[in-house]
Amino acid sequence: MSFSKKITITWWPADDREGEVPDEYKDALEESGFARAIEMMSKGFSSGELNDNVYLSLDGESEDGVDFRGWWSVNRGNELPDEEEAPE
Repeated sequence: MSFSKKITITWWPADDREGEVPDEYKDALEESGFARAIEMMSKGFSSGELNDNVYLSLDGESEDGVDFRGWWSVNRGNELPDEEEAPE
């Protein structure tokens, strides 16, 4: 038996909900977002807020790092057929 789940994670700068996340922060936010979503799913949640502070020691970056906020959600897909029953 197989199941499909889709986890959607959206991040934005903490001070600008419509702002774009700079490329250099995306990997760190992807990692922390999925870790938090999986942690909360194990507790029975299907969505929730995200907060993270990322410090990459980049030129011009504050020593306090950069704050981001976000949202995660999971959609449970339909049951998938077993490999033997899957259409070709």
